[in-house]
Amino acid sequence: MLIKNITKRLAPKALMQLVKKTPHKGSFKRGFNSWSEASAHTTTYNTSDVFNKTLNAARLVRDGKAVYERDSVVFNKIQYDFKVLSSLMFIANIQNQLNVVDFGGALGTLYRQNKKYLDLLQLPKKWAIVEQSKYV
Repeated sequence: MLIKNITKRLAPKALMQLVKKTPHKGSFKRGFNSWSEASAHTTTYNTSDVFNKTLNAARLVRDGKAVYERDSVVFNKIQYDFKVLSSLMFIANIQNQLNVVDFGGALGTLYRQNKKYLDLLQLPKKWAIVEQSKYV
């Protein structure tokens, strides 16, 4: 009980609200003795199925049959993440340039999602994607 009271007093209010909204019972599972054992019970992005699905979605966008894709799902309208976009614009404004290293950027989805607004910036921009060799 003492730890709970101390945590309530020291933790930021936003963190405490997040903790209250997070389901606790059954949320976490344990029981794997190694990373390889845990990996055997899941899948990864490093499969041919995921790659082919992502590639096909990107081709639909390239060919004008879809407006936007994210994680192999196609959309007829770009769904902007304004927190990300405003952060990029803020950084560009402060630094008078924008250099992004996009880990897991696949086929440039995040760049293309925000390109319309990034092109308005009259300053140097570099966007590098770090990805699995198959995507490269």
